[in-house]
Amino acid sequence: MSHTKEKTWQDIISATSAQTRMLKDVLLNSEELYQEMLELWQTHSNVDQDVANQLFGGTATSDQLQMTLDARAALVAIHNLHLASDYAAMRRVT
Repeated sequence: MSHTKEKTWQDIISATSAQTRMLKDVLLNSEELYQEMLELWQTHSNVDQDVANQLFGGTATSDQLQMTLDARAALVAIHNLHLASDYAAMRRVT
């Protein structure tokens, strides 16, 4: 075998670092979307149907309402990942 354990370990570290940077970028972009959605929900007093109506430009169908709720759930989950990432980074610093 031509690779040393050290070389293989460096390859893994490099790949992991690149993936970590990409994930951080995704989390930051998703956090911006989360904040926009949060503002939209607050504008509509947290009424799901009103938010769906706004997003779909009229009276949203039940499928469109479900898509809106699914999007909100996904953004909340990603927001929680972002918070966990920030918490983990803070723990590494202290």
